[in-house]
Amino acid sequence: MPLTPQDNDPAWELQLLHYRPELLGRLQELLTRVATYLPRGLAQFLMETPSPGTVILPLEGTVMFADIDGFTAMSERFSQAASQTGAEELTDLVNRFLTILITTTARYGGDLQKFSGDAGLLLFTGEEHALRAVAAALDVQQAMAEQLGQVETSLGSFPLRVAIGLSSGQLVGLGLGDQNRREWILSGAPLHRMGLAQGAAPPGKVVVDVSTGETCADSLQSRALNDGLYLVEKLRQLPKLCAVPPLSPPPRLDKPAYLSWLLSHLDTLTPYLGTGVLERLTMATTPDQFYLWSEHRSVTVLMLALTGFSDPGACSENPQQLRAAVRELNQAFIQARDIIQRYDGVLDKIGIGPQGAYLMVLFGAPTAHEDDPLRAVLAAREVQDAFEAPPRIGIN
Repeated sequence: MPLTPQDNDPAWELQLLHYRPELLGRLQELLTRVATYLPRGLAQFLMETPSPGTVILPLEGTVMFADIDGFTAMSERFSQAASQTGAEELTDLVNRFLTILITTTARYGGDLQKFSGDAGLLLFTGEEHALRAVAAALDVQQAMAEQLGQVETSLGSFPLRVAIGLSSGQLVGLGLGDQNRREWILSGAPLHRMGLAQGAAPPGKVVVDVSTGETCADSLQSRALNDGLYLVEKLRQLPKLCAVPPLSPPPRLDKPAYLSWLLSHLDTLTPYLGTGVLERLTMATTPDQFYLWSEHRSVTVLMLALTGFSDPGACSENPQQLRAAVRELNQAFIQARDIIQRYDGVLDKIGIGPQGAYLMVLFGAPTAHEDDPLRAVLAAREVQDAFEAPPRIGIN
């Protein structure tokens, strides 16, 4: 009997479990691990709504962007040294920073949305989200000063401080792509204001925009800056702790039905994983065997700005316009992604800014080719030819 589903007959599942009785436990463990690599809010939605297609989630909350000041200069020093030890040291520092960022903000309900190198984007939702976000940001600053204020490396001592910006308001969460690969991004005006606040924040400080400042004005002591931004000095009143809720437990089903449930949810969640993560998760027999890896690579970076597309976040109050904007953006994303993949490029980052959607693509990592710069140029030319409004592209 073939081990494939036929006419909804559970016999194939029973036969599979007869030969692999440990399979249910392994798949449940894998699903739990996969979910930890997604934002908790997204993972919870996908667990409750498997196979939703393109995700559109209206949200209200506070976004936080934390960026390490001084990390780029240190990275350049290690890059010039071109040693594997330096790559491992940088990976360790990023891991320590993210540990501080995630564990500290999680106590206040902070949900990590994205991280890239030396920066992280978090979302706070629910009651008192603005006040909890500010409290979390101040605690992150204190933890960074205590644990990573001055780091010792093989190339000397470096100061590391974090500049943090926050903004509050209406957002839209988007799951773009298809079953082959999906990307989770946030869209909306608060992201732009958050970026302005973070750019104005001195190292080691927290800056909020007027939306966040007004929301928690009674509890916040701050100093006004330009353009509706405020430098946080202290909180007069602390919010209640509000940890990120755990995922809902799996349903109680018989073994064949539970196997189908696990497989369908893995099919829904795994497209959101980064390149190479699923392979490493499936190869690891225990959580301890999955480790951060580091490599020193020469890469070609392609930045691609998709022009002429509406910001879905600006349409959040009009469901019809929102769906149309997301559908158009999703088609463009898939088209650009498929071209890039044909040249073995890896989509590293996608976001939506004031000028529209942008993609950051790597050629040379994790898979290197002798002609990676040429691949990047050819991919860029093909992407330009594919769109009626040619995107703006830069290559380095």
